[in-house]
Amino acid sequence: MGFLKKKETIQLRKYEGRVANKKQKVKIENNLTNQDDKELYSKLKAKRLEIAKSSNLPPYVIFHDKTLQAMALNKPTTHESLSSISGVGDSKILKYGDIFISEILNHNASL
Repeated sequence: MGFLKKKETIQLRKYEGRVANKKQKVKIENNLTNQDDKELYSKLKAKRLEIAKSSNLPPYVIFHDKTLQAMALNKPTTHESLSSISGVGDSKILKYGDIFISEILNHNASL
């Protein structure tokens, strides 16, 4: 409060807002360098959105973007290989595992 009596000047930073989310989204897309991986990632996101809408849930409750990215890169085709991906636990394997594995297998078959 002494700066008020002495009439000292102070400097403040201008608030620029949060930019972290934009950088994170770009980072996820940049990790998928192969066009095939990008296409699979898009298909997995679309499948997640379809499930989320039918279950009346936000998409991130099904799987996070990072988890879908890891699926697109690793292309798991069994419950065991799916369980090794971060963000995929036993309950999610039981609920959604077969759906996402079949999506990956269908994508691989179309290549």
